[in-house]
Amino acid sequence: MLLNTDLLTSYSSIALAISAGPDSLAMLYLVDEFAKSYNIEITALTVNHNLRDEAKEEASYVSNLCKKLGIKHFTLEWIHDGVNSNIHDKARKARYELMTKFCQKNGIEALCTGHHQDDRIENFFIRIHQGAGLFGLIDKDHIIYNGINVIRPLFHTPKTQLVEYLDKQEIKYFLDKSNENPKYLRSNMRKWLKMMPEELDPDLFGKRIISVKHNLERASKVIDRIFQEEFKNNMAIYNEGYATLKAAHNDDEISFMLLSKILGIIGASDDLVRLESIKELHNAIVNTDTFKRTLAGCVIAKSKRDIIIYREFGKNPPKDVELKNEAIWDNRYRICTKTAYKDLRISYLKQDEYAEIKKELDLPISLKANKEIIFTLPLIKNLEKVIAIPHINYYDEAYAYLAEEIFCEFIRK
Repeated sequence: MLLNTDLLTSYSSIALAISAGPDSLAMLYLVDEFAKSYNIEITALTVNHNLRDEAKEEASYVSNLCKKLGIKHFTLEWIHDGVNSNIHDKARKARYELMTKFCQKNGIEALCTGHHQDDRIENFFIRIHQGAGLFGLIDKDHIIYNGINVIRPLFHTPKTQLVEYLDKQEIKYFLDKSNENPKYLRSNMRKWLKMMPEELDPDLFGKRIISVKHNLERASKVIDRIFQEEFKNNMAIYNEGYATLKAAHNDDEISFMLLSKILGIIGASDDLVRLESIKELHNAIVNTDTFKRTLAGCVIAKSKRDIIIYREFGKNPPKDVELKNEAIWDNRYRICTKTAYKDLRISYLKQDEYAEIKKELDLPISLKANKEIIFTLPLIKNLEKVIAIPHINYYDEAYAYLAEEIFCEFIRK
């Protein structure tokens, strides 16, 4: 079976991430056929990254295919001033941002992507090249991004089978030439895998790599049970988006895992932190009485009392988000209102704004000692005026009623 249909049956509405490549086009036809039988509403999303001249033609091709199939299709544009470094990584993040926010706005429960078995094998070796630990070598067919379920129903299907399916159906597809560009790590890894000795059966090799990944996953579940207990006993995460750590764990490996996990939560990044960087941080915690350093978009500060981890102020400031009834801001907070409002948006506190209102702020003790945290919190604006910072119970006099209207939750826990 090409498609893992078990991942689809829990949802009544699904968005499909569709490019003009063979992987996602095969998914489009396979999911469409299944969805019609189970009355699942599907919507196709194509992201034009504005990086290749062919992108518009490909998006138009997908749009025409969807029209013939009777599927709603939308092209989402990544607007930027040019990308000169980490192109694939930045494009991937932009793609997920655009598509999951579309799902949020339109009440779509899940986003379906075309990741297949070959992707998993490539990722395995890329992660090894990057020095990943056990959990970095494991992948999942279901993750959460921006509060949206991201599912991968082709996870166990080799690419050759997807291409064969399209060829048999006589469905045209496009090949992205940038995937062969030697300046990208993934392109070189793909080329390296194709250069395996002739006597090594590529199908058997692929199956063995997947088997290794399954073995690692089983081992990780045992470790994760131990880790979750240690996490509960050693970490505290607060609704203001910061965490405290009691001390470095007696077991170095558990300590590495705790630090890696908390940096991912507080920094709101899905990127893996290099093990060497985690080890350096662990050694600083063990051997230094007090320090303050940054890593993975976080500030880590150790005092005689505790270790606190919070979002790095001023590092890649989050974009403003419109607030009506509910919104996700900075991938970290869900802000809800009892009443639908107009002209409100969620932003962050700037230095000049802080100077205007600081005399009115009554900060809790925890934030007085680490004042930088308030610059990482969501605030509510009406036009350009700061009218509320819910976490520190600040409300402009004219908007005092919002204290009963707004609910703000840190969602990365």
